[in-house]
Amino acid sequence: MSSLAAGTVEAGSLERLTLAIRSGFARIEQEDPQAFNYGDDSLRGALERRVYQESLLDTGRLSALAQASGDTASFSEWLPRGRDAAREPLWRRLKARARLIGAGLRPHKRPVADAGPEFVFHVLRPRFIDFFRPVIEKLGSHRCAVYFEPGYGVENAAERHGLKVFSPQPERLCRRSLRHPPRPLLGFYSVAVASFLNARGTLSHYRPRAVVFAEAASFPEEILARAARSLGIATLRIQYGRAGLLSPGYYEMPYDKMLMWGEGFVARLRGP
Repeated sequence: MSSLAAGTVEAGSLERLTLAIRSGFARIEQEDPQAFNYGDDSLRGALERRVYQESLLDTGRLSALAQASGDTASFSEWLPRGRDAAREPLWRRLKARARLIGAGLRPHKRPVADAGPEFVFHVLRPRFIDFFRPVIEKLGSHRCAVYFEPGYGVENAAERHGLKVFSPQPERLCRRSLRHPPRPLLGFYSVAVASFLNARGTLSHYRPRAVVFAEAASFPEEILARAARSLGIATLRIQYGRAGLLSPGYYEMPYDKMLMWGEGFVARLRGP
């Protein structure tokens, strides 16, 4: 069965897809270097990861980048054929605008000087708690907390292990900080901005010394790492597994320190 018929991407074409996505975003940035910024913070890496992850489930989501970059040919291998193959539905753009308007209307909360934990561990799935446990025990669980993604049972798993979890303290949107990415990518951009506001507001509220990541190649991890960097909070990545291929998530990872299994893995991530 072809990837086109299934609406998913065949394993053999994942590296080509990665290069196409990165090239598409680079082409747009050549025209406007700040197209994907929020203020002075670039969200391009987060958008690359989001487009990649969504395209693995539905190749039609590549139509937004194909249209925005003006290079439908580079994505023809994955896009469904037809007159509207490279057109983004209007309802997605309307939903994106509503998301940004809502973030702008959010009540402003003055940061509270909490005596928050010193170390924050970003947990994508409950299994990552087990992975982090030796480090948390070494540091002392009273000095640590979990930043989790909703919907995966992480909060319950953290509480079972007696770990604190962060309560979201989102920032209010600053309209002057918004940029104007190509219209087809507004939906991806609005999700990235909303996630960035949530991450930055939460870190601003608790002010930990460092944020620790494991997988570190996904959209939410990129967002949290960028938010930490914008606040001058240290970031640390601990290698969790071995990447079968270098997807967009493994390029230009924004971490201050990376603990790797050995020089072979370091060379692999550095690339040619």
